[in-house]
Amino acid sequence: SLISIDVDNKIRMHDQIQDMGRWIVKNAGNLNPYMYSRLWEREDVYKVLKVAK
Repeated sequence: SLISIDVDNKIRMHDQIQDMGRWIVKNAGNLNPYMYSRLWEREDVYKVLKVAK
């Protein structure tokens, strides 16, 4: 299945669903990575940490 709940009551999802969610967050029209709800790309993490200094 694409989404399931494991024995620890954690939600698990298929890699394609996860990738689609990442794409949506990154391409939602917000060009500033520090405004993303999640960071997956190394470059985005670097930019956010650099701004936080």
